[in-house]
Amino acid sequence: MKKTAYLGCSFLLLAALAVPTFAGPRAAPAQNDAGAYTAYYNIPQTDPKTKAEAGEKFIKDFPASQYAEPVFRQTVSNHGKLSNWAKVLELTGKVDQMFPGMSAANKATMYAQGMQAAQQSNNAAQTIAFGEKVLSLAPDDLNTLITLSSTIPAATPSDKAGLEKAKGFATKALTLVAKLDPKSVGLSEADWAKQKSGIEGTLHTTLCSIAFNNQDYPKAEEDCLAATKATPKDGGAWYLLGLVYNQQAVDITKNYQSAVKATNDAIGAKADQIQIDELKAQSSALEQNLRAKRDQAIDTLATSVAAGGTTQAPAKTQLDRLWNTKNSGDMSGLDAKIAERKQWLAAQP
Repeated sequence: MKKTAYLGCSFLLLAALAVPTFAGPRAAPAQNDAGAYTAYYNIPQTDPKTKAEAGEKFIKDFPASQYAEPVFRQTVSNHGKLSNWAKVLELTGKVDQMFPGMSAANKATMYAQGMQAAQQSNNAAQTIAFGEKVLSLAPDDLNTLITLSSTIPAATPSDKAGLEKAKGFATKALTLVAKLDPKSVGLSEADWAKQKSGIEGTLHTTLCSIAFNNQDYPKAEEDCLAATKATPKDGGAWYLLGLVYNQQAVDITKNYQSAVKATNDAIGAKADQIQIDELKAQSSALEQNLRAKRDQAIDTLATSVAAGGTTQAPAKTQLDRLWNTKNSGDMSGLDAKIAERKQWLAAQP
């Protein structure tokens, strides 16, 4: 059984859940850093490049200043605005060394920014490392649970312990999403309903992928169906569901072949007719199940192809093979099937 690392959206970041805030001056700075801090503070927020450069210089020149930490946090944020992920990773990697007394809440925010920078840099190992630091301080952080639940299986699809951890993260995230008050993230009921469906689709796709890799096909089918219901236009969820149905068809094929052999053996041995009839009935039922499961795989893979996206090509490869097998090499009608699924997708919300 081939492992799959597809996980739908790689992450779904809710910016409103983790927006760092920075206070203005609360007390007069020490005499030796007064001029530098005033110069830094007066740089407009609309110029993140200049402010980031000035912030780094301030931290370097005045590491013991009472303003070093807030300047550091804002500097990291400004580098993030500039998509300077390398610098964000560099600075957030020094949080414990430079500011061991930073509050847990502020550290969690820093680590979350490091996690995002690592993800944007396609560095799965650092994404996981920073994410686990976030959860050690804020175990209910939804962004991090979503990110780690998808990153871990994609990075290490054969790591059983990692998959179990990711499964726990995704399951917990689903529970938190169900209870979340949209007002707490600054969203209207309508806007939250849309975003909630996307998050649930992502999490169920993750759980489907984990169950598929664990060869738990009933659970994989359950979560993939939930994913396609939540996000019906996500081709990746349909692709995974097609793989699940195809694998179920493979298992049924093995049972069907065994049943046919048992029937033939019974006939050859001139067994009791009642026994032969029962074996024939079993074979017939398995054959019908096999055809039905193959048709389900064809429909879902055709839907994935119709939806497009990164899984369109592998879905088409699988679809061609199944269609060819079903129709004894006659590929006519396949384009019409894909067109029919496109029409169905267009009618979905």
